[in-house]
Amino acid sequence: MTDRVRFSINLDDIRDARRLQQRNVALVSGSAFLVVGSVIWLVSASWSALALAVIGIVVLAEWRFPIFDRWFDRRKLILGSECEMWLDESGLNFRQTGNAGAFEMSGHVDWSRISGIREDGRALLVMDGRVVRAGIPKRAFTSSESLAEFRDEIARRVAERQRGSRSSAP
Repeated sequence: MTDRVRFSINLDDIRDARRLQQRNVALVSGSAFLVVGSVIWLVSASWSALALAVIGIVVLAEWRFPIFDRWFDRRKLILGSECEMWLDESGLNFRQTGNAGAFEMSGHVDWSRISGIREDGRALLVMDGRVVRAGIPKRAFTSSESLAEFRDEIARRVAERQRGSRSSAP
């Protein structure tokens, strides 16, 4: 149905997928800590409230400039693994082989489980509601046309499923 997408996983791919997945959580929680801590500190001059504001600043800074990601992810088994993904009539299929044959796995995500995609300039996430089912670096697509075809096929299938569920409702 679509061309197979092949790529090797590196630290930047892991970081990009995590940042895209956690963007809203980091922005909301970091901002909330910063605002609440600042307001409480201004009202009561409590140092613990100032600590909340500092936590908010650290969360926002870590999200925007991932300092710890590379250090935490440096020994992950999936680094260097080869991935292959493709769409067919049944859904999203994948196969992954670990670096130096450390592991091999394959799987399938049925169209009924795919609710859409989330993307930014570097990564594309296949979503099941709020759960990420697959992360694909955009560099894996051979052209902007193949990326658009992949994106459009998912959008078409999700729209078909939504139309089908609305027409079957009483």
